[in-house]
Amino acid sequence: VDDTGVVTGLKTGKAIITIETEDGKKTDTATVNVVPKTIPVTEISGTALNYGANTKDFNFRLNVGQPNPDKSRVITYVIKPSNATNRNVIIENSDPSSVQTTMYSGNRLQITAIKPTTETVEIVVSSESNKDVKSTIKVNVVDDTVHVNDVFFQEIFLHHREAVFESVCHLAFRHRS
Repeated sequence: VDDTGVVTGLKTGKAIITIETEDGKKTDTATVNVVPKTIPVTEISGTALNYGANTKDFNFRLNVGQPNPDKSRVITYVIKPSNATNRNVIIENSDPSSVQTTMYSGNRLQITAIKPTTETVEIVVSSESNKDVKSTIKVNVVDDTVHVNDVFFQEIFLHHREAVFESVCHLAFRHRS
């Protein structure tokens, strides 16, 4: 307590302050709880393999019919400042039936395509302590798989000058569109 009556916390915990009049005839006490200073999250950004530099927002095209890395992406997030009091994030997914999100180790988000959709799926990663700080991921989920309906063999006979026959097999695919 300073000369003007301002109380300043020096460390976390409880303090009992006693107030006494100048003549000493009256006293009173007050209990003060000193809590740690809250340091808010000011930025969420991330990096992804083959995506370039650290960024706040992402646009991905994921392909359901392909193996990784085309079917899923992993984004490693950086939360600033590093000493923020609450570093937890909230994941909001506009279409969990088309895109699955999984958090690993607190700062790695895996996005996996489940089924194709004509709409862009939006995933928002926001700070639990400061909802205005966020990173947005826009995902287009497609299926570029070529589906084979049937395979057939066609035998062709070639006539050679010496009357020798050769058999050549041609493999043909028909795909559905």
